[in-house]
Amino acid sequence: MDRHREKLIALVLGDLQPDEIPGVEAQVSGDVTLQSQRDSLQRQVAAMRALPDDDIPQAAVDRVLEAARHFHEEPEAVQLARVITLRTFINVYLPRIAAAALFVLMVGYAVHYLPAGPEASVATVVAADGNGWAVTDGDLVEARIGSPLRIRFQTGELLLDGGAAVRVSAQGPYKAPQFEVDRGRVVVDAARAPVQLSAAGRSLELEPGAVVALDLDREHARIMDGGAVVEIQRTAIEDVVRAANEAYGMHIDDSLLPDAVKRRRVTFFGTQLGKREFADSFVQAASVYGVRLSGNRLLYEAGTTHRVDDTEFDTLLSVSLLNGAAEISQGNTRQAMPASIAFTRDGALPGAERPERTFVWARGMGNAVVDAKLRNVSTGDATLPAGSVIHPDRLVLPEGSERIFVLHGPDFNFPLPGGRKGRLVGLLSSGAEFELEGSVTRVFVPHSSVATR
Repeated sequence: MDRHREKLIALVLGDLQPDEIPGVEAQVSGDVTLQSQRDSLQRQVAAMRALPDDDIPQAAVDRVLEAARHFHEEPEAVQLARVITLRTFINVYLPRIAAAALFVLMVGYAVHYLPAGPEASVATVVAADGNGWAVTDGDLVEARIGSPLRIRFQTGELLLDGGAAVRVSAQGPYKAPQFEVDRGRVVVDAARAPVQLSAAGRSLELEPGAVVALDLDREHARIMDGGAVVEIQRTAIEDVVRAANEAYGMHIDDSLLPDAVKRRRVTFFGTQLGKREFADSFVQAASVYGVRLSGNRLLYEAGTTHRVDDTEFDTLLSVSLLNGAAEISQGNTRQAMPASIAFTRDGALPGAERPERTFVWARGMGNAVVDAKLRNVSTGDATLPAGSVIHPDRLVLPEGSERIFVLHGPDFNFPLPGGRKGRLVGLLSSGAEFELEGSVTRVFVPHSSVATR
């Protein structure tokens, strides 16, 4: 058995020498996997201590261990179970526990290499800073703006862009979890086993080795911690007013807006936005519909509406196949996944989109397959200033810079790491993408770091 894992077991059970405890605790604090194992083991110990204290004959213990050995061919799992049950639980802590409890413990370690408590974990979430936590059956994993997340499971992984949300469901001990995308951009890597993915009534079956990027553009509004995180996506103006009044206590009045204007949708993302910054960003997003703010009232000025391309609101779901093979289905219709496909809200297929634009944000999250397909993109080591606001077509920096960068603008005037200058060419909820002057290389600059849980 792994020496580190045996030390972890001894730590949880109080079986370590006093001079060993600090070193083991330090190792656990720096290892997400060990933290997950520790937490699961602590839950199992608590559950077992609450069981009846019937006597257990040694013959019964031996039979349970032998059953565990046949149940799973992983010898280390059986060794781990033997150490816990015989050396510690039986000989030291729990000399009179139920034989049934032993079997539950054996199966828990034999079925899954990581310990599983009363509620078994099916995956692990890891943030960009290395912090992580367990995912159980049915959990909704949400990535905050500016903070992509990674969901790791035994046979692959899934990346979530900031603002994305995915529900995870267990499919059994020998299958990858099933993922239902609630909103946002995700990249799924079915490295060693098939993976099932669903979104907006469509299902994808990824073959082993397949990598798929998916973008589900769904209405979503969230204002957290007084503007520390602002996520307004495809949200009706009247709903943004309601959310702002609740989050900031702003008392914005939209009663003078025509109903048709109230229902127009806006999108913008930001971090560390105060009342004023939020109001400015909101009005800027709504101004294309003739909306302006006077005091605390929203007004509509007829004839000032900009020409708005509503076709961008038609696309609900876009999917790109980055590697391998997959099938996509809706109802009884099933087809091989093409290189890229998009669905409008009425189900039509407007055509393929450039895959690079869909998953460029995944660069820097450590996925070798995705990185290999983005050889001309690097990750910047800088962050956008707190208070920056991402709109679908422009990046607005906080007060003091007095500069607005328009998507595909002509100027290479954005300062980037290393003294370089860049031109803004892509806006994502987790950051902005810039093209370097005199080079085909692109650099991705993330937002300021915000809380992820």
